[in-house]
Amino acid sequence: MKLKGGMLYYTLFLMIISITIITLLIMRGYIFSKIFFDSIKKDELERNVASAFKIYSEVPDLFLNRDSCSLDIYGDSSAIVTLKKVKWGCYDLIEASSKWNRSNVSHIGLFGADMDRGEDLALYLTDSGINLSLSGKSLLKGTCYVPEGKIKSASVEGHPFAFKKITEGNVKSSNKILPEIDPEVPLTIQSLFNDISYTFTLSGIKSNNIHTIDNSFYNKTIKYYDKVSVTLSGMNLKGNLIIKSSGTITLDNSINLENVIIMARNIIIKDGFSGSFQGFALESINVEKGTYLKYPSVLGLIQDQDSKLTGSNQSVIVNGNSIISGAIIVITDDNRGFVSISPTAVIYGQVYCNGSVELDGELFGSLYCNLFSFSASRTNYINHLLNAIINFSKLPSCFSGIEINNQNSKKSLIRWVN
Repeated sequence: MKLKGGMLYYTLFLMIISITIITLLIMRGYIFSKIFFDSIKKDELERNVASAFKIYSEVPDLFLNRDSCSLDIYGDSSAIVTLKKVKWGCYDLIEASSKWNRSNVSHIGLFGADMDRGEDLALYLTDSGINLSLSGKSLLKGTCYVPEGKIKSASVEGHPFAFKKITEGNVKSSNKILPEIDPEVPLTIQSLFNDISYTFTLSGIKSNNIHTIDNSFYNKTIKYYDKVSVTLSGMNLKGNLIIKSSGTITLDNSINLENVIIMARNIIIKDGFSGSFQGFALESINVEKGTYLKYPSVLGLIQDQDSKLTGSNQSVIVNGNSIISGAIIVITDDNRGFVSISPTAVIYGQVYCNGSVELDGELFGSLYCNLFSFSASRTNYINHLLNAIINFSKLPSCFSGIEINNQNSKKSLIRWVN
């Protein structure tokens, strides 16, 4: 009997071990199949989100009169993606998210107008009754809209036009007014200047010895404000941040900026600065020598029509050996805004000024203005270019800019920001 009892216990033990092993194998198979299935579903969600971004790129009117929408990717309710749009300075922040059970995929991208698919527009100079003249080694490459559709050669300050061919591209007649910039751009910037919902002070950053602020675009925007002028130095500021001053903001070359918005009456960018940001001022922006504003930086002067805070001499000055990759925008009610691009300065992207431009450097992209002007030997020259270069073909591929006259109504990704 003892032997039989021992055998019984031994048999029960083997059964328990066998059941445990079988159960573990079943659980293992279930877990692995669930992980595999979840991985497949997550890949599917990623593809759905990517498809939604592609649809938005081709059909940006999805957000017409609304800031969110839902896309049924396959038309059978099996793949629903929610899109949300927020204006971030001159560009669009697009968030796309898709869910399945407990799985969620979400990405945020910064988008602009796709300049690869628009007209290869190098220059739009409004018709003020004064023809454009080229002197020295001036070069225009791309489609040019100029007064009467004519460009002349001339000798200025002893520099005759150096080439046989006036332009490399089509020349067309311009209108008396500039093509309209995306109306959301000035409205967004004006609303930012009028916004008073700032809860943190710039002095608080320094007093608390804060060196790094990195705020995700999934979070609420963090806003810093000070009434007095301030110099920003020795910090790392990144992401969903707005820095505003009623005075002057000076950006030292020791500060690192990425994707943030800077707002002030005046902005000074010190020599040797390197970073990417969107800077908007009411009166002036001065870019000192040897700076590098990385893509997709924006320098903008937008006249505040409501508060009339602007001065009489609104200007963006870009000094020598500086590189700006992005856009420069000057929009004033009286068309007295001014952009100066010094010799050895290089702009990649767009310059839009409803006043006058002094172009002594190089612009690889598109320029829109009412007048060209510069002074030499006590003489003011209007609509003359001397040793200036505007070359659309050297604009980097996949460059996204600001929509102008619906020429670039398609959108393209600038960068992921999540």
